[in-house]
Amino acid sequence: MKYLLVFWLVVLVGCGDATLNSTVGETKQLEFTTIVNQWNDAHNTKDVGQLSDLYSENVNFYQTELDKNSVLEKKLSFFKKNPDYVQIILGEIRIDNLDENHVKCNFVKRVIINGKTTDYPSYLVISRTDATCYIQTEGDMVTDQNLVNRSRKSSNIPDGAIKGDYDGDGTYEYMWVESPKLNQDDNDCIGECTSYIRFNDKLISTISVESSIDLTLINHGDLNEDGADEIGVLPTWFSSNWKSFKVYSKKTGNWNEVIQFVTFIPNWFEPGYTPLRKHPRNSKKVYIYPANEDPEDPNFCESYEKLIELK
Repeated sequence: MKYLLVFWLVVLVGCGDATLNSTVGETKQLEFTTIVNQWNDAHNTKDVGQLSDLYSENVNFYQTELDKNSVLEKKLSFFKKNPDYVQIILGEIRIDNLDENHVKCNFVKRVIINGKTTDYPSYLVISRTDATCYIQTEGDMVTDQNLVNRSRKSSNIPDGAIKGDYDGDGTYEYMWVESPKLNQDDNDCIGECTSYIRFNDKLISTISVESSIDLTLINHGDLNEDGADEIGVLPTWFSSNWKSFKVYSKKTGNWNEVIQFVTFIPNWFEPGYTPLRKHPRNSKKVYIYPANEDPEDPNFCESYEKLIELK
């Protein structure tokens, strides 16, 4: 009994002041709450020396592999720029055993900086070798997602691309037109007369518009209040002064036409003109108006006959 007690005391003090917890039917988990709290306290006291004792020689620091000195330099620079920085760990710290030598500590970190408060679902991966424990990975889910979003979006954006949140994920993308090639006389297409709306986000599917040699694109904003911007499209053809106007909205991952076959005279599309506006008293409807009308006139939407219901 005496030796068993000594054994557990060694385990308790072996990794900072971590404790061992086991639950029936579950793998035993080390609770590294003391190490996490020491890491948290060092940020509030701006104690780079304490952080140096906690980190391993190499750290995966927000998805970038760095040596410990580089991490400490980043921390020191950050503390100098933000002397009012405070962080608080909210609620419990959940521990996941990754393998025999690594555990992942999951927690919510509340950050207060420049008077602004933000919560980050965060994590530390701690390696344990013999009786020594070090932080090997530091990160948070917000930064991870931002890195994923950045990697999926191309930086090769042509001039004139239009900015908007077209998939409703809270981040901006860009759209532009890829027109078909015309023959030498500009009276027929080389191949299909189909124009394409391309996006710099690889997860947003291309919109193809048949029977068109060019497109005028408009970001209408969030017309149907689903969180994503709607796209107005006016196709151009070889002849005819009247065009079929379309409005696309991304629903359940697919592009759908929420308004179809609204005809406009092309010279309405002057720079800065937006042909559709949300009805001020009916969120399911939009109204259209010519460029020479005053959309601020309170009687305008009641008097103009083109009131369209969104699908």
